[in-house]
Amino acid sequence: MRVFLYLCTKFILNMKRIIVLSIAVLCVGTLLAQETSSRSKSRFNPDYKTFKKISIGTDFTYDIWQNMPDVVGRKGFNRSSSFFGTYNFQLGKSNFYACPGLGFNFRNIYGKALLQRDSVNGIGYVPVPKEVNGEKISYKKAKTTLSYIELPIDLRYSYKRFQAGVGIKVSCNIGVMSKYKGDQFKEDDITGNVVGSHVKEKWMQVPDIAERFQFGAQVRIGYSWIHAYGYYSFTKVFKSKADIEMYPISVGISVMPFR
Repeated sequence: MRVFLYLCTKFILNMKRIIVLSIAVLCVGTLLAQETSSRSKSRFNPDYKTFKKISIGTDFTYDIWQNMPDVVGRKGFNRSSSFFGTYNFQLGKSNFYACPGLGFNFRNIYGKALLQRDSVNGIGYVPVPKEVNGEKISYKKAKTTLSYIELPIDLRYSYKRFQAGVGIKVSCNIGVMSKYKGDQFKEDDITGNVVGSHVKEKWMQVPDIAERFQFGAQVRIGYSWIHAYGYYSFTKVFKSKADIEMYPISVGISVMPFR
């Protein structure tokens, strides 16, 4: 279990590089998909039939957080990204498909407060003050990252290059982390930072705060490999003891070179 959490932490810390690499892979995949499609459109080719049953893509969305506490505020673009693959079962000879799959999702909350856990105040958001003891506090980033393994299943309609689908998605939380970049606004016994000193980048795990499972509905519609995407969560993100009743509504685009 410790090894798994360690790998998840490393994955989150290198998320920017992974996203850039994923975009590059998807671009190359798009070219390969077009080349494969042009070379082997014969329905008698078994490789082509298997290829057509697999969809691989990524979602880039903006999260509209509901019931966000006033102390959190909004600072920056609350973006999230996910990577997924589905296997598409054709329903008879129709243009409808049942599409179960597997994916990973990373949600970011950018605000004016930092999610922390301590023995005095428990779990909650601590606002970044403007000044402490006469010391002005400035910061560039205060965000929370939630990571999930996801099990989506869609009912998808496909006609030529047009696709539309609706479905549900069950998500399992695998980690919550806070990230802060700016001036230290309270004493830190662990790192030795004092108030006013600059913190270049600090990641902090916040265990036992998020609900283990999330459940929501999703919809996507598009042409070729570009789709509009939407997601609505039926469940809140954080546990009751955190007293944070937030849940996301996501809108964005899906890129699916393999579909």
